[in-house]
Amino acid sequence: MAKSREDSVKWSLNKAEEFLESARRNLNEDRLFPAAEEIFRVVETTLEALLYHFGVRRIEYP
Repeated sequence: MAKSREDSVKWSLNKAEEFLESARRNLNEDRLFPAAEEIFRVVETTLEALLYHFGVRRIEYP
């Protein structure tokens, strides 16, 4: 993963953008469930970027 907090934020935002593009393609092809999953990932990844921005060093999921 990234070394600095700024790198972590940039990485998270880039991933969110990738997920958003994927969701857009799925919506254009009327694949609603995959689009919904990608939209959820956008929200999750954006929240991770905010956590990194405010100083969280590591995010773990049990």
